[in-house]
Amino acid sequence: MADLGAIGISHPLAYRRLLPTWAEDHRGLLAIPVNGTLSGTVKQAGTPVAGRWVRLYYRPNGFLIGSVRSGPSGEFSFGGLDPGDQYFVIAFDDLNQAPDFNAVIFDQLTPV
Repeated sequence: MADLGAIGISHPLAYRRLLPTWAEDHRGLLAIPVNGTLSGTVKQAGTPVAGRWVRLYYRPNGFLIGSVRSGPSGEFSFGGLDPGDQYFVIAFDDLNQAPDFNAVIFDQLTPV
């Protein structure tokens, strides 16, 4: 079973989302800081596990944002996210190292 743990604080601005603005020339772009982070720990039976896939999806349309493997202590993190959007995460064991455990989905996550 996966446990997202605490939602982490973001690092300094890494990415920006460009949004249209209606400036004087009606062709301006407004750069919005996109610096939220989602992080946690993948666990099976309460024990952190390494090497499990963790995939992040954009909730409104199901678009895959990124994939990472959990680190040596089960940790994972996704940065450069918009704190105003919602995401969902799926953690699973693609190597079938623990066949008695199913994938775990955490839904309606908001980065900080």
